[in-house]
Amino acid sequence: MNALRPLALLSTALLAGCSTQPVIISQNPTPHARYHLTVSDRSDLRRFVLTLKSFDDRPLCLNVNQWPNYFGQLHFGSTWVTLVSTEGKYPARDENFGTCIGPTCVIHIAPGSTLTGFIGYREFGSPAKIAGLSRRQLHVVVSPSVCEAR
Repeated sequence: MNALRPLALLSTALLAGCSTQPVIISQNPTPHARYHLTVSDRSDLRRFVLTLKSFDDRPLCLNVNQWPNYFGQLHFGSTWVTLVSTEGKYPARDENFGTCIGPTCVIHIAPGSTLTGFIGYREFGSPAKIAGLSRRQLHVVVSPSVCEAR
């Protein structure tokens, strides 16, 4: 029985290290990526516009599931986007776009360039209701990293 114990501990350690999101790993520790995220509330378009500006001289990478898609939808949005207003908090709707594997799953941001996307009001409920909320603030957690050297 004792001979199986190390195997059980190893499999527990391997399971604990698993992630549902692909992770961008760098072999060499690098300083944090330098960027700034701006959120603009465009009530006329019923959306929030996100602008991520790189201030880094290295290319930055971001997993596609950590940025809104072409339709302004979010992969498991409630885990990283929340709308806060005077009337309350509204977590983003959760969509599951599946696991993305491979090079097309990474958004590359060139040094000094800008990435733009949007999140539609409908991700938080009725667009008309969201437009009527006072003092809307969108809280977004985005963390691009320095791309791994190829």
